[in-house]
Amino acid sequence: MLNLGDLMSITRYEARGLREEPFAAHPAPALRDADDIFAVLRDTDVLLHHPYESFDTVVDLIARAADDPDVLAIKQTLYRAGGDSPIVKALARAAESGKQVTAIVELKARRVDINIVWRACCSSMRAHVFYLSLGP
Repeated sequence: MLNLGDLMSITRYEARGLREEPFAAHPAPALRDADDIFAVLRDTDVLLHHPYESFDTVVDLIARAADDPDVLAIKQTLYRAGGDSPIVKALARAAESGKQVTAIVELKARRVDINIVWRACCSSMRAHVFYLSLGP
């Protein structure tokens, strides 16, 4: 028998030469210093390459779209969204302010609690939500 506790102690070994430094995603260069993300997107296409570029750019874009009076609709596909996601909060804010919100949401078979939060959040707002299951 193998003692898994002893095996896990290997992962806590702190030899600096044997571990890579933690990776930190960078802001998207095209949007890094932009005051108006929408102006940049009107002028040029922007490719976001995750996980190398920070996902905060996407969160900021959805939050700004939710609050911008000129945005009429937000259509979003969400994978692995948590119940306390800032994107979920922004989509709810957008729907409550009268924007058309459509979301395709991946159901998490192992996380029933998050699915319940999603259903409660979406039933209280005027949003079109489609659930997608990618397997067991």
